[in-house]
Amino acid sequence: MLRHGRVAAPRTDSHIQRTDRIPPGGDRPPVRPDHRFGSVALAALQAEVRFAWHATVRGRAYRMVVLLASLALLTAMADGGISGTHVVLAAGLLGAVGGAILLAPGPALEAVRSTAAPWWVPPVGRLLGAAAAALPVLLPAVAATAVQGGAWSQVVLVAAAALSFLLASAACGMVLGPFVGESAAGALGFVAVWLGGLPPSVVHDLLAGVPYLQRPAVLGWNTLPLAWRARGVLAGTGRDLLVLCCWTGACVVLAAWAVGRVGSGEGAP
Repeated sequence: MLRHGRVAAPRTDSHIQRTDRIPPGGDRPPVRPDHRFGSVALAALQAEVRFAWHATVRGRAYRMVVLLASLALLTAMADGGISGTHVVLAAGLLGAVGGAILLAPGPALEAVRSTAAPWWVPPVGRLLGAAAAALPVLLPAVAATAVQGGAWSQVVLVAAAALSFLLASAACGMVLGPFVGESAAGALGFVAVWLGGLPPSVVHDLLAGVPYLQRPAVLGWNTLPLAWRARGVLAGTGRDLLVLCCWTGACVVLAAWAVGRVGSGEGAP
């Protein structure tokens, strides 16, 4: 570089002001926290919610389930009123089929593997997006239970049961999606919601003649987040609500693990 006909000497480290040196006789200055991490995580969370909402509402199987649930709720309203059981079953079906789309092999899974957000952002954001996609069907149903003359305490229980069962079903489908695919995960969730309305005592009686299947089936029925748990929330059982919430949290962690496992080639895309 020329300055008035002279070649300027290159700048060395002695010309650069160093800010990381400890002053003589003093301590290292405190490091200011980087407040950009929270804003970056929030922006990534919003992007995941929007992605999940669009991916869910565009799914063909999900649109069919929305139509089926809407017709079932309208039929129940015409026959005598919507009950909490109707709302819970609709929430479970929407959650199970919608959750299978969230991390299905393809663009949904590739987008998660390419993100630089914290590990919990993709599963939480996509779970919230699936829940938002189901609200247009569930909110009118919950409101109908209030219009029909139900007590406000019962309406709150219906909302809590529907939301907790929706999130738990979607979270389970989100975990299965990377391994078995969208169609298989959605079908398994659909069947599980319908059969899960049976209480464990009925399963115990049905399998009384097959003792080697009776114990594992009853144990699984008592452990999994099935529809009979959501009906327990309708009855005001806090233990059932806690089980559904614990399954939702556990599946968020398992979904993050499943993404890494499939991404590393250990799973079956």
